Amino acid sequence: MNKYITFFGIVFIAIALILTNPDRAKHSAAVKEILTKEFHKTMTDEVQTSKNNYQRANAGIGLLLGATLIDKIIDGYIDSDDFYLFSLAKLNVEGTNRTIGFGILGKVYVSDKLEENIGKLSKQKKAR
Repeated sequence: MNKYITFFGIVFIAIALILTNPDRAKHSAAVKEILTKEFHKTMTDEVQTSKNNYQRANAGIGLLLGATLIDKIIDGYIDSDDFYLFSLAKLNVEGTNRTIGFGILGKVYVSDKLEENIGKLSKQKKAR
């Protein structure tokens, strides 16, 4: 009897994982949320530290164009691999794929390294 319970338990878990596996759209939305948050933070800092109205206007235009740029980045560089029970979000740059996220049970978990790298890029840009 325990063999059957174990077998059906494993089958049930596998079916639940397959049915709740996140698709590419959920991976893209999770990465977009992080990119958008970091971009708005950077542009808000830019507006607050700008010295004149022209710099503020340029930063405001950057905020408007940023959403379009983020959408293009997501469409062009973010992909996902489906392994039926789970899925991986990948960043494809110059032919190299890096795993940046993991999806299971309808949730997508994006690596903290993505946020760190975006933060480093924005800090390097400010230093220039």
